Amino acid sequence: MRMGSPMLRAFGAALSLAVGLMASPAATAAQLTYDDPYCSRFFTVPGSTGGDVILQCVPALPCSITTDTSYIVPSGTQVTMTVSCANPVTQAPAWSLGIRSPQGCPAPAATASPNKVTVTSTTSRVCWYEVIATDSALPPNQGLTRYGIVWTDPAPSGCTASVPATSLPSTGGPVSLTGACTTGPVTSWSWTRNSTVFSSAQNPTDNLPANTTSSSISYTYALTACNGISCAAPVTATPGPVTVAAAPVPSGCTITPTPSNASLPSTGGNISMTVACTAGGPFTAFNWRKNTTTFGTNTATQNDTLQSNPNATPVQTTYDVQVCNSAGCATRVSQVFTVAGVTVSATMCSQYNNVIQVDLPTGSPDQLVTQTYGGFMSDGVFVGRFTAAASSATANGQLNWAEYGDPPTYRLVTLSTQPCDFRGEGVWSVGDGTNYPLRWSGGQTGGIEYTITPEAGNPMLQIGQVYYINIRNRDFYGINTCGLTSCNMIVQHVVAH
Repeated sequence: MRMGSPMLRAFGAALSLAVGLMASPAATAAQLTYDDPYCSRFFTVPGSTGGDVILQCVPALPCSITTDTSYIVPSGTQVTMTVSCANPVTQAPAWSLGIRSPQGCPAPAATASPNKVTVTSTTSRVCWYEVIATDSALPPNQGLTRYGIVWTDPAPSGCTASVPATSLPSTGGPVSLTGACTTGPVTSWSWTRNSTVFSSAQNPTDNLPANTTSSSISYTYALTACNGISCAAPVTATPGPVTVAAAPVPSGCTITPTPSNASLPSTGGNISMTVACTAGGPFTAFNWRKNTTTFGTNTATQNDTLQSNPNATPVQTTYDVQVCNSAGCATRVSQVFTVAGVTVSATMCSQYNNVIQVDLPTGSPDQLVTQTYGGFMSDGVFVGRFTAAASSATANGQLNWAEYGDPPTYRLVTLSTQPCDFRGEGVWSVGDGTNYPLRWSGGQTGGIEYTITPEAGNPMLQIGQVYYINIRNRDFYGINTCGLTSCNMIVQHVVAH
């Protein structure tokens, strides 16, 4: 009889509370003393471990209960209990089922003798019985004697447990188990998975979790069957084992860009990208880079803003990401975003070679260097585009140019509504931008002023209209003044000067 059994544990707790028995701190499971005046002895069950006990009371009357069997008997055995007292009793013994007994314990059945009763239990139980035998020397209802009886079935035997030998994918899944015993009864089942209890059903289904590690996981099952008092030895489920495959390394990864064509106008703008993989989830890391430099956050989606492109040549920005899980990392995948170059009408520019086409800056910094764009070739043309806008200050601006590191070079400069507009060269006519440039100028260093509001001596631009500053390495006589392959300069656009 094991104190670990649910029936004994519950019964022992109830008995201690109801009777008010107090164990001495120095007491052991083999011999304990209590403060009940009519009970003074406490016995262990032979062959049991410490804490497994049966209490037999020795009353002060003194009276005692004896049985025609051992107090541990097989289920179904009828037990006859007899009370005997050393002194005469003044009334018939009062037999009862102890109030500490669990539900289902049989009540004592009377016999021809008031000193004897019979009890029979067909299932495993621990039951307590009480008798009150009173004589003239004791107050009424005293002389209580108690006795415990254990009915027990043999431990279940012939037990088997089965689980199919199963290989599950890394996502896990259900596994069905079956338990049976040839000899019972069985009142409780206990299944363990890798030594941890997970079910009390006879034939449970175990839903194994996903495997997020880089190694497969094997599960072994065992079954223990009990009858409430004793248990069969655990049996391992066969054939088994059940294996959950290792999590696969992420694969099938692609990046979806926004905009969908991954292209922006020369003005640049906001972009977004999201990576997704067809296998290997859940994912633990997203290692993003922008042009091979670490970028962004550890999430599947990233946002960025691409700057405007002042050049004729498109600017490409490459993003790539490596998606990882606990099993490893996928091959990096990349996405290229393109900011278009500045485009101008080819009507007049087609006659020139090496045309640099840019959007002029309108803020800080307010200047650019032609060397940035591959150099201002000797026979080239620089075209700077801008849109006239109302200024909060004096509503005017100035376009300046100056040498940058190379030998002094004379420049021919126009302000026009057309790119590469050098119409009237040699005539130096100034017009309204329809037939000739709005303004001619030149020199190694110089500038052209403009205004949004009327101002004497300066061209007046229309708000919202696109204008161009056109520059060549020529003097007013059309002579090439750049003696090198390229002669670079600084171009400055000062707004509201």
